[in-house]
Amino acid sequence: MQKIYLNKAYYYLTAVVLTLLMLSLPTSKAGMNIFSALLALGGFGYAIFNVKTLTKLEKFAFLFCIATYSIGGIESYALHASELDFAYYMQKNSFWLLIPVFILILKHEQLKNLACIAFILAATIAGIESLYDAYLANFDVYARSTGFLGHSRHANSMLLSIGLSLIYLNKKETGTAIKSLLWGCIIIAILSLLVSGSRGAWLGGGAMLLYVIIRFHKALIKPGVILAILVAVIASISFPDKVERYVERAKSIVHLELSGLARLTMWRGGLEYMGHQVSDSPITLIAGSGMYSAKEKYLSYVDALQPEEREHLLTDGSVFGGSDFHNSILDVFVKSGVLYATLFFGSWAFVISKAMKGTNQDIFACRYVIAYFVGLFVIYQFYTIAQDYATYATAFAVSLLLSEMMREKEA
Repeated sequence: MQKIYLNKAYYYLTAVVLTLLMLSLPTSKAGMNIFSALLALGGFGYAIFNVKTLTKLEKFAFLFCIATYSIGGIESYALHASELDFAYYMQKNSFWLLIPVFILILKHEQLKNLACIAFILAATIAGIESLYDAYLANFDVYARSTGFLGHSRHANSMLLSIGLSLIYLNKKETGTAIKSLLWGCIIIAILSLLVSGSRGAWLGGGAMLLYVIIRFHKALIKPGVILAILVAVIASISFPDKVERYVERAKSIVHLELSGLARLTMWRGGLEYMGHQVSDSPITLIAGSGMYSAKEKYLSYVDALQPEEREHLLTDGSVFGGSDFHNSILDVFVKSGVLYATLFFGSWAFVISKAMKGTNQDIFACRYVIAYFVGLFVIYQFYTIAQDYATYATAFAVSLLLSEMMREKEA
């Protein structure tokens, strides 16, 4: 009897902390840090005292995530130049500790629904806040109206909100009133991406929506194109000056003005820096330059080059990159090394590929979470958010894929 009461108490306490964490993901960095730590402590405590009842997937998830997190931590502690490298790594990669806990929790249908609904609600509030900010800024495309978080983190939340909303929108048991609310949430998220002024967010959101329509809803192609043309024409007539600025901002994606050229130069510099390590410092290539020390090491590498050799790595006479290469994948490889980056992206790619095969592709959660990853992959090419508090939301998406595939397998 006592064990039953303890299990109930743990269940309700988990529900509260999980809800607070999901509400924090699109709205509060402080909330993410606090409630992610509490959820991880509770999840690991439960796993330790109930290890015999864990499924094979749950046991493997705990072991793999702890091992991956530990490998990166050991590299940072033993091989990186500064103690801050270790501190930054442990803080910004703690999402690994949440993945097995999420898997443990999401097998409960009620907790899964609670988590998804809480996230959609919070993301919608964040979207409304960004629209209000845009209104105050007179819808200036350069004002970066992004709600409660930075533009890349906000975009990540909006994409996941769209994906989760689509899951419930396509379920037969979802009532008409709820579907109307979900459509409203999706529209708010799309508008929020639009007013953000973030070109990476535009491309990521566009890629996600195109994937969803072409892959699963081809019947929407013609009406979607017609609607887009009508909206564009009406907006051009009603707000010609603002539309012109949005069009200019969109065109700048392919223009090699300062920001675009700087980004391309950073990418090239990061790749050449890694190529230099192949012969000069293989250990650094494998273990990374450190999340704090990477900037100093990269600048030292550039400074050591002859003037004619470093010219192509400069933008307007300055060196950009090191602390941030404006590319999530490249950033992880440079800062944490080939070993950790391969485990990181390789494991996620494996989960996504599994979700796209066989009967898994018929699961709504798999369909639309993969669509989220399509948009996220595009955003990864513009911003550094892989080793970041924004990855808590991505960790939830990975865990949802795994739990839904396991649910289908056991059905």
